[in-house]
Amino acid sequence: MEGTTGAWLGRYLEPETIRSDGAFARFATRRLDDGAACVVITGAEAPLAALARAHREVRHPSIAPVSHAGELFVELACDARIDGIELVARCIAQRRTLEYAQLDALVIAVSDALRAAASCGVFAGRLSLASLLVSARGELALIGLGHRVAVDDERGTIAVAHAVFQAPEVAAGGAASASGDLIACWQMWKALLAHAELPDALARALRGEPREEDASIASSLREMERWASESADRRAECDEGERRWAALRAAIGIEPDADDLARVLGDVALGLDPGFQLDEWGEATEESVALGPAGAWIDTARGERVKLGPALRNVLALLLRRHAEDPGRTTSTWELLEVGWPGESIQPDAGANRVYATIRRLRNMGLRGVIERHDDGYRIVPGAQITWIQD
Repeated sequence: MEGTTGAWLGRYLEPETIRSDGAFARFATRRLDDGAACVVITGAEAPLAALARAHREVRHPSIAPVSHAGELFVELACDARIDGIELVARCIAQRRTLEYAQLDALVIAVSDALRAAASCGVFAGRLSLASLLVSARGELALIGLGHRVAVDDERGTIAVAHAVFQAPEVAAGGAASASGDLIACWQMWKALLAHAELPDALARALRGEPREEDASIASSLREMERWASESADRRAECDEGERRWAALRAAIGIEPDADDLARVLGDVALGLDPGFQLDEWGEATEESVALGPAGAWIDTARGERVKLGPALRNVLALLLRRHAEDPGRTTSTWELLEVGWPGESIQPDAGANRVYATIRRLRNMGLRGVIERHDDGYRIVPGAQITWIQD
């Protein structure tokens, strides 16, 4: 019989377990006949048949398509290596945090996939980080439509110990819906905030300590949370939840960066450390940088020499000066704004976003392990190796 363990194993080359903590195991592997990368899910026949039907019905770049179905397994045309739980675990181990623009891009990809499924009358109901698969190219794939194989057993009961995201009515045994799926996505966003670098204004609003200039973010957070906490019979339609979330994004003022997200996800899936620099012994270190005269350019161990414009150079120079005077000292966002754009009249929230974007550019240029968020500002990492090159 095709669905027996031996039979499905005979179709594939050296399957590697992605996760097998519930009733359904997921494996990253390649087909024996043509070497094509795929993911195999094994478990009970009827739930997997339901999953195969749903994944065939919904067409979306972030929903893994079915390439073969046996009696006790389903093959997805997906070259994922890890799931979202492993993604977070590796980020923690590497002391890596997502930038907020990357986090927002991740959640948008999931919510877009769920919207596509809802348009076909298919709902997830429950999500977990294990519902997300990540490829070496940084592509995301959502699994579990038709049957929640990353969360439930064959009877539809939660069978895992890790965090599960679901609307209140689904938790109580009620029906899944488009608005319920958006709430599950909202809960995932909140869970992932702990692993992201947040803009100062958003961080203050989430702590319940907003300043006057943070009012629009704080208000949008309350509005979205109010919608998500309503019971299914009183909750406004999914479109209203999407409108409120869009208002929050507009108030935060940071554009999602899907390309940068893919780069980071790919690095993590491949097991690459965020640092590329080498110390004098040839060992990897992420806390080093070589700078030209007056910070006119930076040399990274990626072999790049990157010229800095005035704002980038001035912001970096102030951080370096503070580091030289007092290693570990934080420079506030407003000090960096003043030195980067002297004499300009900028609204506080726009100024904070401008500094955030500038720091993000510097980190992407090779200073990811050299500059870090600290308190209400930024600093050079204590112990960072700064080399000045005079030529």
